[in-house]
Amino acid sequence: MDKLWRRIGMAVCAALILFWFAKPGGPQFMPMPIGHGPAPAWSMTATDGSALSSTNLAGRVLVVNFWATWCPPCVREIPDLAALHRAHVAGGLTVVGASVDEGGVEGVRKFVDRNQIPYPVGMAGSNLVEAFAANGPIPTTFVIDRRGNFAARYLGALTREELERVVAPLLAATNGPAR
Repeated sequence: MDKLWRRIGMAVCAALILFWFAKPGGPQFMPMPIGHGPAPAWSMTATDGSALSSTNLAGRVLVVNFWATWCPPCVREIPDLAALHRAHVAGGLTVVGASVDEGGVEGVRKFVDRNQIPYPVGMAGSNLVEAFAANGPIPTTFVIDRRGNFAARYLGALTREELERVVAPLLAATNGPAR
């Protein structure tokens, strides 16, 4: 029963957010207040079977994007996330897709392969969602600096330009991991 209410709540939130963001002239994303404290330790398995974690990505600027294959705003922002990742992966940035799809890893893996998503994508289990407090509408994106601290949180589909504005100073900072 709890799972049913969770699905109903997510669907209602998604519908409200989609209505807000889809209206002509409406915002595409909304910056959300976030403390600049440490991001949680996290781990998940990517669709290609590799391990993704805050530990093995320490020292990199991270853009952690909670999304789903069935979410139109999520799918719309993938090309911008991919372009950002390609442009800055050598400079210390990693985009991480955290799928909240409930149909299993196989469907997400096929979506990733079909859409040639260049950044790692894994399945966001309930522990990851709870750790980030990302149990609301999607897409929700967190930016984490090289020291493992939150730098920004966004609700809604982002553009590459907005992400560049946030990650450029973080990439310029050379301080290593604090963990």
